[in-house]
Amino acid sequence: MGAGVLLFGSALYIAEGFSTPDTEPLQFKSIPEAMWWAIITMTTVGYGDYYPVHAAGYVVGAVCAVSGLLLVAMPIAIVASNFSLFYDNMSSRDQSLRRQAMLGQMIGIAMATRGGAA
Repeated sequence: MGAGVLLFGSALYIAEGFSTPDTEPLQFKSIPEAMWWAIITMTTVGYGDYYPVHAAGYVVGAVCAVSGLLLVAMPIAIVASNFSLFYDNMSSRDQSLRRQAMLGQMIGIAMATRGGAA
């Protein structure tokens, strides 16, 4: 995530800097401001306090947003899959322990019945 923030923040600062005419003020005055924009864009929060205003910035923004989705969404799917496997394993283990306990009770009852009849 840090590498993406640094990469996209720097790319946006450069893209907007070269696209902005000399008569207009810069939207992003420093790379840290552009990095703040990259964090907000990659995590899909989107405050709207900073945004690109030129076509080159839009391209960098689109790539940043898509890569942020991939970076955030992929690990969530992996964690959910592992949680599902863990839950299934624990559920089958719990059923196995219940069966063992029930079998132990049945053996205990059978032993007590056999011992009482003798």
